[in-house]
Amino acid sequence: YSSGGAGARLKTVRSHVDGVERRELGVSDTLCRLVALISARPARLRSDWELFREDRRRLEDVCGDEEEPSLNTCLWIASGLGWLNTVDSALVAADISPIIGMSRIARHRLVHDWLMARPDEAAPRKMLESVLEEMRPDTWYPLTEFIAYAMGKNKSQARPVLKAAGAHYEYMGPSMSGRGENRLARMLEESLFWLGAVERGTAEGDTCFRISPIGQVLLCGAPDA
Repeated sequence: YSSGGAGARLKTVRSHVDGVERRELGVSDTLCRLVALISARPARLRSDWELFREDRRRLEDVCGDEEEPSLNTCLWIASGLGWLNTVDSALVAADISPIIGMSRIARHRLVHDWLMARPDEAAPRKMLESVLEEMRPDTWYPLTEFIAYAMGKNKSQARPVLKAAGAHYEYMGPSMSGRGENRLARMLEESLFWLGAVERGTAEGDTCFRISPIGQVLLCGAPDA
């Protein structure tokens, strides 16, 4: 394995994987349950836009702040999707009748599409997409080596761009111009994990991941079973 251009190969995990974690459709189900609770009774907001303690406790029965994504993150996602609105210092449910008749995977795809359309996901998403065709179903990949491989591949393919570097300018690869490694790692370990698109585990003490069956549908265009 090498982390650069020609001749580099994508490294796979060949040892046993422990502590496998998977989320499946959990995040979209949680969002729907939160919206249902708020539809039954709006959640009041204080002057600092934090939830009143009673309302927070009610919603934490569905999603606590110790979980990932946290209650605040779930409310942010639901608001971004247009499923929640802020009216007169309260969170209220929007008209969600169009999504009630959707299948679970169709609703989940809405959540995926919204999260992946955010500007800060554009560069890491492009890096992942450049490697997807090389990835095999039900195969684990060491996270650190995968990120190095994706970075190296994008650096070798992308045209350099002129970026400010202190008092001068220099050419650098687009993937390197914004801490690409950290963004790709965060997308794999947070956004795509929350979405159930990847599963994570450890092999010989190192973090690894694989594309889940849901990820095959969302990321690779596989048919919804």
